[in-house]
Amino acid sequence: MIERDKWEWFGMAGHYVCRHQCQFHLCTVIGDYMISSVGARVETQKSRDWVDIGSERKFETMVFKLNNQERCAAEGCLCEMPIDWDGNQLETRCCNTPGECQKHHMELCLKYAQLQ
Repeated sequence: MIERDKWEWFGMAGHYVCRHQCQFHLCTVIGDYMISSVGARVETQKSRDWVDIGSERKFETMVFKLNNQERCAAEGCLCEMPIDWDGNQLETRCCNTPGECQKHHMELCLKYAQLQ
């Protein structure tokens, strides 16, 4: 079990090709796993309407296995996000509200913390 004080939280999205358009994002690294949530995607800054990020969903949470603990070292970035992870998600949860997505994120964080 990895205790919560050892979880790493990031203010950037960990996955999704259009993550720069998402207003909602959570990313947590717990041991060898990255749990990433995104949603509330808008196509333009002036838009208030969320567009789907997948089939009939506005939010998603995915779990990925890290290949190693290598982190971003881009000059001036300082994000320290993992950079080497398996692009095949181990688990996905989809929904249409930020509250549900946050709940899914925390449930998966707890699940994967207990696996280690």
